[in-house]
Amino acid sequence: MGMGKRLLACMALLLLLPLHAYAVPAPADVELSDVANDEGNAVAISWDWDGSPTEADQFSVELRVNDQLLKHFELSQQEMQTLTDARNWLSGEVGTLLDQRSSAKAEMDQAQSDLDQSIIDKLPGSEVAGLRRTYWQKYRVFRRLDKQIAALQAKFAARTYKGEDLRLKALTWEFLNEAMRNGGEWISAAAMAPMASVGTKGARTDLFGVNAARRNDAGRLYFTVDSISVPNPGTAASDDSSTGLEQFASIPINLVPDIEYQLRMSTYGAAESNPMDPAAGGGPQLAEQISLGTVTPRGNAFDKSKTNNLVFALLFSMIILAFIILARRNPNMFIRRIAGLEAVDEAIGRATEMGKPVMYLTGLQSLSELSTLAAINILGRVAGKIADYESDLIVPNRDPVVQTVAQEVVKEGYATAGRPDAYREDNIFFLTDDQFSFTAATCGIMMRDKPAAIFLMGYYYAESLLLAETGAATGAIQIAGTDAEHQLPFFIVTCDYTLIGEELYAASAYLSREPMLLGSLKGQDIAKALMMAIILLQAILFIFNGEWKFFKDMVTPL
Repeated sequence: MGMGKRLLACMALLLLLPLHAYAVPAPADVELSDVANDEGNAVAISWDWDGSPTEADQFSVELRVNDQLLKHFELSQQEMQTLTDARNWLSGEVGTLLDQRSSAKAEMDQAQSDLDQSIIDKLPGSEVAGLRRTYWQKYRVFRRLDKQIAALQAKFAARTYKGEDLRLKALTWEFLNEAMRNGGEWISAAAMAPMASVGTKGARTDLFGVNAARRNDAGRLYFTVDSISVPNPGTAASDDSSTGLEQFASIPINLVPDIEYQLRMSTYGAAESNPMDPAAGGGPQLAEQISLGTVTPRGNAFDKSKTNNLVFALLFSMIILAFIILARRNPNMFIRRIAGLEAVDEAIGRATEMGKPVMYLTGLQSLSELSTLAAINILGRVAGKIADYESDLIVPNRDPVVQTVAQEVVKEGYATAGRPDAYREDNIFFLTDDQFSFTAATCGIMMRDKPAAIFLMGYYYAESLLLAETGAATGAIQIAGTDAEHQLPFFIVTCDYTLIGEELYAASAYLSREPMLLGSLKGQDIAKALMMAIILLQAILFIFNGEWKFFKDMVTPL
């Protein structure tokens, strides 16, 4: 081969260098389906790669805009008029301010440049100080104008939303409609991602349950799509010079159930730089676009991957119901002795003998928290006993809603005990919602009234030690109960008795011996013991290399 032919062959080889990156694996045996999710808005793609993807190979999924989707986002005439009126109002209000802000920005930048140059040139300190004052004056003018424009934009949003996100809805519809008009009807449903990041059916226990790895198609790749990218009015990329509105970045909007979507997949490879044309190489290069077909997301009545959850729920329910029936037949059913609850009568009796009140705290959280609900339940039982002993009860509160409920619970406790006349509403009062102000006020009450018994039930934070130390200094019997594990050490060392964790929840059943509560408590304990036995057996099988994975499949959390 002559020198000229060899040179031409080398040049052709160099020109073809980038093309090897285009030969990325393509999806084979593609299947589209809906996904078992509560919203019914997800679709799935499963496939096998025709070849082995490299680290540089990527893919993306796009969705074709159709008339059904446009109708979903279409605004009514009244909604469009609301949006138009608001935009016209904003345009008229903000036009002059935008020009002023632009000029102020230019003057501020120039002042900044002059100041920087004076520092570089080492000008006298008085001149630098004067330029610095000038810069801050320009800066304050610019910030004032900027705040005025932001305030107008907030008013625009208030005029537009009218109880729903009309602005986002309008922008979404305009975005999709424009895509159709301009022929760019394919929009992003899944951004570019490495092919290696796609999970297999065997790895997706969230969709196929704990036995997913045993499926015949466990090795097939599986990818879900549940949204498309549309403009987000909350993110500013730049300013619209006519209205002061931002040009918006994109956010995901969920797919619509029962609408047919057409999907396609694009594969990309990383092309190497071409020595003959460096500007043409590098970065991801589109290798192939594959039409995947159409699919309709639909809701699923039952998610089969959660079957084990259903089995355990039914089993535990049956156990609890059985123990409730047993508790009705035998109210004296055995429950492990809890020293702190055994001491309730002792603490209240001591307060009665000394002629001092009993203080009860329900914690610092709201009524929506389990620990507060448990503390309120115990308060009702304690209030009944205090009414029997004819003692006084003081209940300071940090939350006004908790205060109202506590008043009703204590009133009912006194009525149940046959002493409604002894109930004093003023003894259950609100102090403040500030954490340490409440703590200081409660500690002050402890020091003044010297209660003989103090109950610290519910959830506590850093104030736990302050309250318990003050109570101990008054010489009171203190019974604490909390599920805040970080505060338990403080209660244990400063209180006479401490309910740890779930003992707080068991207290109402322990004190009342109510069959419904008692049976639920015993049933839950048996269910927990059963679960622990299954986990222990699975651990033993694992240690001895057991192949029986039935228990593991049952208890693996989904």
